Amino acid sequence: MATFAFIESNTSGTGELLLRKALGKGFDIAFLTQTPERYPFLADLLVHPVQVDTDSEERVLEVIQGLDDVVAVFSSSDYYVRTAAAIARRCGVFGADPDAIDRCRHKGRQARALTEAGIRTPRTFQFNDREAARAARDELGFPVVVKPVAGSGSIDVRLHHDDDSFLAHVDQLLAAKSNERGQPVEAGGLVQAFVEGAEFSVEAVGFGGHIEILGVTRKYLGDPPTFLELGHDFPAGIPDAVERQLRAHAHQSLVAVELRQGPSHVELRLGEGGPTTIEINPRLAGGMIPVLMQHAFETNILGLLIDIYAGLSPDMPKRCVQAASIGFFVPRAPGVLDRVVQRAGRDPAIVDVLVTKARGDVLVRNGDFRDRIGHVIARGPTPEKSRAAVDGYLSGCDIVFGALGGMLDARAQNTGRLARTLHPEATRIAYPDAPPEARQKTFAMLAAIDEAHLVMLVERGILAASRAGVLLRYIQQLKASGFRQLLGEQEPRGAYMLYENSLINELGIEIGGAAHLGRSRNDIGATLFRLNLREAVVRVEKSLWRLRSTLVQQAQRSTEIAMPVYSQFQVGTPGTLASYLLAVEQALSRDAAALRDILAALEFCPLGACAGGGTSISVDAVMVASLLGFRETCRSALDAVASRDLGLRAVAAVAIAGTTLTRLAQDYQLWTTLEFGFFELPDDLVGGSSNMPQKRNPYLLEIIKGRAIRPSGQWSAMIAGLHKVPFSNSVEVGSEAMAGLHEALHAFDEAATLMSLVVEGARACPEAMLRSGRTGMAAAIGVAEVLVRDTGMAFRAAHQRIGSAITQTLAEGRDPVNALDAPLFVNRQGSKLTRFGVRYLLKKHITAGANATRTLQQKRIHPHSLRHTTAIFLLKAGVDFATISQWLGHSSLNTTMTYARADIDLKRQALMQVFPEILAPPRAGHVSSAAINIVDWLKRL
Repeated sequence: MATFAFIESNTSGTGELLLRKALGKGFDIAFLTQTPERYPFLADLLVHPVQVDTDSEERVLEVIQGLDDVVAVFSSSDYYVRTAAAIARRCGVFGADPDAIDRCRHKGRQARALTEAGIRTPRTFQFNDREAARAARDELGFPVVVKPVAGSGSIDVRLHHDDDSFLAHVDQLLAAKSNERGQPVEAGGLVQAFVEGAEFSVEAVGFGGHIEILGVTRKYLGDPPTFLELGHDFPAGIPDAVERQLRAHAHQSLVAVELRQGPSHVELRLGEGGPTTIEINPRLAGGMIPVLMQHAFETNILGLLIDIYAGLSPDMPKRCVQAASIGFFVPRAPGVLDRVVQRAGRDPAIVDVLVTKARGDVLVRNGDFRDRIGHVIARGPTPEKSRAAVDGYLSGCDIVFGALGGMLDARAQNTGRLARTLHPEATRIAYPDAPPEARQKTFAMLAAIDEAHLVMLVERGILAASRAGVLLRYIQQLKASGFRQLLGEQEPRGAYMLYENSLINELGIEIGGAAHLGRSRNDIGATLFRLNLREAVVRVEKSLWRLRSTLVQQAQRSTEIAMPVYSQFQVGTPGTLASYLLAVEQALSRDAAALRDILAALEFCPLGACAGGGTSISVDAVMVASLLGFRETCRSALDAVASRDLGLRAVAAVAIAGTTLTRLAQDYQLWTTLEFGFFELPDDLVGGSSNMPQKRNPYLLEIIKGRAIRPSGQWSAMIAGLHKVPFSNSVEVGSEAMAGLHEALHAFDEAATLMSLVVEGARACPEAMLRSGRTGMAAAIGVAEVLVRDTGMAFRAAHQRIGSAITQTLAEGRDPVNALDAPLFVNRQGSKLTRFGVRYLLKKHITAGANATRTLQQKRIHPHSLRHTTAIFLLKAGVDFATISQWLGHSSLNTTMTYARADIDLKRQALMQVFPEILAPPRAGHVSSAAINIVDWLKRL
């Protein structure tokens, strides 16, 4: 499979989208980074990062040269585009000119190149002390712009009208040692003349010897003195003559800096004298501009870029068929985020709303792209239409800070049979307060279920379209507001009754109470259970995949690290670190298979089962299941609401996997002790002692063992909770027995994540492993077996004879390894064994090779495994390479290494088989967009 290598990424959204496009085109992804935690989306995409010092071109090149069939090297990060271009050139694949990128990234050099080519650009002076900055200010006069020599996202770019702020900013840049990525920076900065005018950018890509201008973007900036971009329109919506002028000016600018390959983002100001080039960025545009372009062209712009870098023929967009706009959520002041609330309805033109910060996150104001906490994207026939939709949405939103308001009293609920709500003390116990985000998620799921059910009732002619339309429109309002009117209220009889009461109180019982026809809280609850469980199992499967991938990757690096196989805490036979890691992965692969079976079983929708006996209403359960993204309906109404065995099976799977994790963690904890010394853990994976200064505590391994065993305890509680419960729906089944379900899955998720970090971070100490194998006489069993084969001796006699020789050697105070070199061990030709009997051990394996290919294809442990580990032991012990190769019966030792690595390659291939059910986004909280668009459906009513 061809490999597409990414070196770091931007963090504003398009970095993740580029990886998705490359995966969708069938590439194997190699993502190189020194800080994997910066990219949480990698786990969602099942991309295992390669951790390397990406600030070192040589280290990056070493990693990439070790990859298979690299067809592209790319970075969407301003800070690493130069590294990617240099590596691409050295690897002989498509890339921009590194010198041109240097010229662009150094804003002073860029300005000089543009000026020398006669391109209109602001007068620019570079300073490395206060005097030079003052001289530039005196030459230009206020207002002036001060910025770093190199940077991105408007970081530390300010407009100044007075000396005090100007000099304070100059001092800040002179004192700077590193940028936001921790890279060293050139002291000083630039002073530029300020250019009045509207702001635009021109998006372009160069390939095949020419520069293709893709279009012009209009930019909306915040108030001075910063240059924070608050929104964009694509296309810009300007007269054709003006657009041609901007395109031509950008093209001339790119030629002037000799940037003819790869993507570029040229920032311009349009004043009375025409366009002025502010900056040329040798990278893909940020701020989600490529996504706007995709909407406008209805062409996959990011996929086009992937094709260009992979050497494929791109399908260039011809013209825009519509416009797209984006606006960003930006807090007016710093604070702690509570939530983003929309006060009004959602315009159908809105296609994407995303808040990237979570409740409790601290929001700061930097005056650059880091201030943005989310975005709104809209499409329309013109830029004016799409911009109006974005502005309307943003104006109807509030960014709320601080704690949530007080809880409201529960509404009185008269069910006809019950005149009062549940006792307050009973309510607090039966329905404990959940975090707002968890309640919001539940309400979103209930809304999705209602939408699917109501659409079905109308389509079946069971409910009048007029009544359903009122309900659906109000549900849309609830969703758009984030269910804020429900979040602060107590649940008198659970979340569903609170949700239904809100419909009734707002719309009246004739409309608000119409949605519950042909269903029950029982099948709704069973559906919520399956939606939540599916999401949790997907998350656990991803963390398990990451651990398995880590084990295989570490095994790939450890095929030549000799380590004995232990039996009952004693040295047993020769082995390697790779064989140990692969064995653990093999065990975990069966747990992964069990989780996938559970995901398949969760594809059956309970809706339509009602309370366990179905319904006399002629509902279309298949349609509802399809709208919610399920593949089938449950085949038994009673089983649909009475069973929670899938929860049991999920916890059983992670309990078994968790037990394996505890064994792995126990081995690592033992092997990191001074007595073994097999591994060393880095400082960021250990703790210190408050009393003993010499200690380095691998306490994360203890946390792993504690978390990983929790599912076993929860499973015992769950199975006991279901014991002798009648086979029907009940609170015991749906709530009490399942109380520990998500805690168990969450605990395993954390344990697997920690174990991945430990396995990846642990540094092997091959000398200690080899010493243990030698002093533990790992070769003894091989000598016994070959002695039987060469002399015809009974195995038990050979076993006893070798044991006696070891005992005698120990009694004489000699190295026990000498026992395996005793004269009594002779072959049929009378030749004495040397090298502590290893020649016999080797000869035992020379005959095993005829079925190697077949066994490898069957993915079994092949006969070369022990041969390989023995060869490594000999090589480390000082036996010369040629002698080992001769004894092994191969022309070279490389052949044996190839057999061992083949086993790893098979496992890597298996891990690369991406499971659709894992990558598919959770469907909780929305009707499947592939099945129906509720807004469009409402328009037809």
